[in-house]
Amino acid sequence: MQKSPVCVDASIAVKIVSPEELRPVAIQLWQLWLDQEREIVAPHVFEYEVTSALLRKAIRGVLSLDEARGALHAVLGMKVALLDPPGLSEQALELAIRFNRPTAYDAHYLALAEHLRCPFWTADERLYNATRSNFPYIQWLGDYRPELEGFKGRVAGNVPRVRSARTAAGTETEPLDAGQVPPTHLRTTTSST
Repeated sequence: MQKSPVCVDASIAVKIVSPEELRPVAIQLWQLWLDQEREIVAPHVFEYEVTSALLRKAIRGVLSLDEARGALHAVLGMKVALLDPPGLSEQALELAIRFNRPTAYDAHYLALAEHLRCPFWTADERLYNATRSNFPYIQWLGDYRPELEGFKGRVAGNVPRVRSARTAAGTETEPLDAGQVPPTHLRTTTSST
């Protein structure tokens, strides 16, 4: 039986491994997908975008360089199938034009979700707002309402500990604790149609 896919962008993974406002929600949603044995997929730009986002956090002082390295290592070990079906970039270009996006990076996630006809989860509210009325696959992390009370994810293994930080709303996030992060698995890189 083939696993039901769910497409994720870099913003979801970065939320899991760094001090962010929606971090507990991202962790629980990821854990739900693992429990449901969903195939978590992304286009190949996923790793580049995660790397770039973590570097920006280190430059801004949100993470130390060692924390950024550890967070990157954790994301690269998560169970994300990197897919590159034929025609993905062409489809991404058309979607970037259709939604008036300044770059085609985000459009690759849209194209993959459209190709697979699967949900696409993002923590990028601007992308969500720009596409939600005309793209039925997009889901925004901020709309997910998990049962957070008493949630404890399984131990992830070698996941970095990140100091707490203040969010844009002024609330303090919890430090990254390996006991709260979903388990990581060897990632798979495949080409799919």
